[in-house]
Amino acid sequence: RSVFEISSRLRRAGADLPVINQVIVKLTDLDLLNDLKFAQWWVEQRVNASPRGNRALSAELFQKGLSRDIINQVLLSFEAEIALAEKLPPNKRLSRGFSWRVIDALAKKE
Repeated sequence: RSVFEISSRLRRAGADLPVINQVIVKLTDLDLLNDLKFAQWWVEQRVNASPRGNRALSAELFQKGLSRDIINQVLLSFEAEIALAEKLPPNKRLSRGFSWRVIDALAKKE
């Protein structure tokens, strides 16, 4: 989970801000909570289980409260995104969050 998700869950459970901050600091110090590692894991899981393009990955990670800086660090390279999109039928690529640039590059290859 991301720091945002943990904070939100604790808030919904009725924890006050000082307690939430203590929990976040403790989990971070123990390296049990790390937004960058979480984002890397999330992208890896999506690539392997339910392929998504960078547009979809970016939206999902943003919903989880991750910063644009972290999101940009973990997104797929253009080449990796093309390789992933090649595994999908052409009619699924746009709905899975692949950009027109990726779709166009694949159309030119095919």
